Amino acid sequence: MALRYDATQPPQLCGPWQGDTAPAFAHGYPQLRGLDGCGSASSASASARTASSSSSAPRRAGVGVGAALAAALAGRRQGERVRFPQPMEVGGRSITSAVVLREFRTATRAVLVELQPGGARFICKFEDLRMEHALMAALKQMNARWRSSGISLFGCPVQVVPYDILPLSVELGLVEAVPNSRTLCDLSRGLPHAERHLRVLQALASEPRRLDRLAATSV
Repeated sequence: MALRYDATQPPQLCGPWQGDTAPAFAHGYPQLRGLDGCGSASSASASARTASSSSSAPRRAGVGVGAALAAALAGRRQGERVRFPQPMEVGGRSITSAVVLREFRTATRAVLVELQPGGARFICKFEDLRMEHALMAALKQMNARWRSSGISLFGCPVQVVPYDILPLSVELGLVEAVPNSRTLCDLSRGLPHAERHLRVLQALASEPRRLDRLAATSV
C-alpha cells in the first residue's frame, strides 16, 4: 500500500484496498464518504445544485461547509453556542447549531464541540485533515485483517480503536470524540514533573488486565 499526497490535491491510497479507502479520495472533498454519502462526481454536483437552489436546504460538504464552520467557530470560547443561518449536513447529520464544550491549548486552537440536534461530539481542528483520514482508513483495513486472522495479544484481540475523521476543507476538519477518553495532558494533571512518564501506568492503576488491553490496542 502506498500513500500519495500533494498539498493541492486529495491524497490517493494505492494498493489492494477495498471499501471506504481509496475510492473516498477519487474526486476530492465532495466525494469523501462519511460526509454526505456521495460516491460520484455527478451525485455531488446534483447536491450542490440542490443546495444552491433552495435557501432552506442543508448546506452540504463540498459546497462551503468547511469554510462556513471555520468562520462560525473560529475564536469561540468555552460555553458559547453558535447558531447557523441555515442547516448544514455534516457526517450524515443535518445540524443547526454547535456548543463549544472545551478549548484545547494547541497551535491551531482546536475546540471540542457538540453538534445539535443529536449531541454528536467532535474535536474541531482548523487544519487540513485529509492525511489523517487516509491513515485512519488504512488502520480500519488493518483491524479487519487482524480480526480475520484471529490475532491476539495476552488474550486480547489486536485492534486499533477507530473513530471518524471528517476533512471538510483545507481550513477545517472534524475528529470524532471517543467517549470516556482522556488526553495525556489530562493524565498529567496533579503529577510531579518527575513522575509524568508514569501517567498512563498510574491511570490504569497498574492492573495487569488493563495493561494487556492497552498493549493489544496500541499501534
